[in-house]
Amino acid sequence: MTSLDVYAGARPVRTTAVADGATEASFPAPAAGSAIRLEGFSGNDLAAALQLIV
Repeated sequence: MTSLDVYAGARPVRTTAVADGATEASFPAPAAGSAIRLEGFSGNDLAAALQLIV
C-alpha cells in the first residue's frame, strides 16, 4: 500500500502516506455509534478497506 484514507461517518478526516512496516495516523475522536472507515490504496487502486462502528 502507498496511502491510507480515514473517514469518520462519510467525511474524510485524514490521508497519510504508508511505508513498509508500521504507520501511525492520528485523527479526531468520532461520535459514539458512528463509523470509522479505513481505505488503503496501492497507487490509485483500492487495495484494502475496513469499517468499524465505535
